[in-house]
Amino acid sequence: MSIRTQRTVFVIVGILLTFYSGGLPYGVSWDTALIFSGIGGGFLLYGSYLWTRLKNRHWAWMFTMFLTWPIGVLILLLLRDRGGLLSRKPKINIEEFCRQFYDTYVFNPTVLAGVDVGEVFWETSFNSVVEADKSFGAVDHAKFRHEMTALRMELFGLAWMHKFKRDELTIPQSIFTRHYLEENRRSEIWDVMGEYNYAIAQSATMTKTEEQTGGRIGRALVVTINQSRVNMLDKWAEANIGDPSAMTKEQERLFDCVCRVANRIGADIRRNDCILVKRLTARLADRLGCDVSLNSEALFRLGVVIFGLYEGAKEVIKSINLGSPVPAC
Repeated sequence: MSIRTQRTVFVIVGILLTFYSGGLPYGVSWDTALIFSGIGGGFLLYGSYLWTRLKNRHWAWMFTMFLTWPIGVLILLLLRDRGGLLSRKPKINIEEFCRQFYDTYVFNPTVLAGVDVGEVFWETSFNSVVEADKSFGAVDHAKFRHEMTALRMELFGLAWMHKFKRDELTIPQSIFTRHYLEENRRSEIWDVMGEYNYAIAQSATMTKTEEQTGGRIGRALVVTINQSRVNMLDKWAEANIGDPSAMTKEQERLFDCVCRVANRIGADIRRNDCILVKRLTARLADRLGCDVSLNSEALFRLGVVIFGLYEGAKEVIKSINLGSPVPAC
């Protein structure tokens, strides 16, 4: 598939999803409509990037096309606000929202006008990388989708932490995610998520050359981030375990969930040096068996998809109003 065709598919699907979300509230929940809007934004973001590549323009031009996305969001907000200006969103708890997101948009296909939106997205993303480097075509498509699913869920957890920050909201989200995957016999995805979680943890204390941060300021940053992580783990263990040397199997599983959250402390996907995206891209390429062979353009395109997944999750999460969190254990 040519880059021009990919551009057209992403932009059209993005616009359709965005405007379609404006009519959803009449038949489904507001949260579902806002999730559609967030996914539409992600499609438009990547389609806009492909447009700048075709026109050989600076990437900043992508935002001129991306301005289409807020129109659909505005329609959605105006429809929802018929009873008052930007009225308060109904509350939803962590478990309800995450289950709805995972069920509907991660593991079950979204069909729009007879088109499997998820399959189109992954196929177009895969073909885009192949277009940049033919060697990527040897990668098993099912393996690619499996890795990207795990990576998407890890990026969802990162976006969740950036939004809510507090332990009582971030830790239950991690615990529920593990329970959800085990409940649906997809525990292997939790294991793969751990690979990307480790890359996220590393990025927080790395320079743009992927070396450990040095110098007095750098060392102080490392100490601060590591201490924050230790403090989170100690606080949770003290409240939920008692004696760390005598943890039960269940407590060990819960502690692993807390470690995943702690590893995200200090990670910033919007850093100018793009180190977090670079680390995730490198880990993905390595797990797909093509880390040393891919050219820079192919790696860049993988990075764009990764960043788009984060931005899509961020937009979806931004819309919700949390009620009482699910208990942490």
